[in-house]
Amino acid sequence: MRISTNKHSCLIVRCALWLGLATAACPLAAQQSPDFTITRENMVAIRADTAWEDIEPETIRFQGHFELRSGDMHLLAEQATVRGSLDDPASMHLQGAPARISLLQEGKETAAAISAEADSIDYQRDDGTVILSGNAQLRQAGNTMLSSRIVYDIERGRFRAEGDEGVQLNLRIDN
Repeated sequence: MRISTNKHSCLIVRCALWLGLATAACPLAAQQSPDFTITRENMVAIRADTAWEDIEPETIRFQGHFELRSGDMHLLAEQATVRGSLDDPASMHLQGAPARISLLQEGKETAAAISAEADSIDYQRDDGTVILSGNAQLRQAGNTMLSSRIVYDIERGRFRAEGDEGVQLNLRIDN
């Protein structure tokens, strides 16, 4: 199946059945259930110029102005490959000029925002990592790390940066 849409059109209605959000795409269904609500926590919105199912099982590819928003994640890229279910993917590969990812992590005391960009970004749910490759930048709390490759462990909030040109850190100093 290939889904072609107009530039910047939203695929949420077309993806509703995959996401189990059929009532979100149908106003009549929402009217029938007075308790029906959509919140950031239970909604995934995806936009792209074009989307299609790959020959590989449970793989969907997106081309052009890809954007994915969920309660704790925001992704932007020119191309994306999503493996697994769209509402909880096993992995994602993003390519762009640059590709971007923003994560909101709930901590013990407060929520921390992490944002990153690179030529390509790989997310692996199994090991909870984000791999930034090519012109990689990782930002948190006013601090920025630059390198050609950064591996970020989401659960532990830890990183490993490497590359031929080394690593550059720009740290915010609070007085």
